[in-house]
Amino acid sequence: MNIFMKIEDLLSIESIKIGLIVKSKKELLSRMVELAAKTGKITDLNEVKKQVLERENFSTTGIGDGLALPHTKSFSVENLCASFTILKTPINYDAADDKPVQIVFMLLANENEIGKQLRYLSFFSKILSDKNTLKKILKFTLEREIFDFLTENFEEL
Repeated sequence: MNIFMKIEDLLSIESIKIGLIVKSKKELLSRMVELAAKTGKITDLNEVKKQVLERENFSTTGIGDGLALPHTKSFSVENLCASFTILKTPINYDAADDKPVQIVFMLLANENEIGKQLRYLSFFSKILSDKNTLKKILKFTLEREIFDFLTENFEEL
């Protein structure tokens, strides 16, 4: 039995944005929650934004090489959902390597999905933290390319 869902159950093309312009980490996280809400799985946008910021204040989700994987769990999230962006201009994110962030994948889960959330975070961290993969993603110009790329890698499970 495959414990993973289809990528389209987690992420929609509408929750992917290339060329997002933000001035701060706080603005970025807020916009990422708004993108994730396009999946239709967030019942209280402001509550989830607050919880994402609280999680980020606990410890940075900037893992290095220009990549961040912000995440949180909330009763205001019905089911696991995600958003993905390539920023037009990298921003300071207090990442582990002190480098600015440009690629961001946000994963949101219901409070009861902690095990599932951790499995997905581990999976996407593994896929996205490869330097060659990051270079490839930065060349994408269409949201569909990101969606297709994630779908292809998702099927490798």
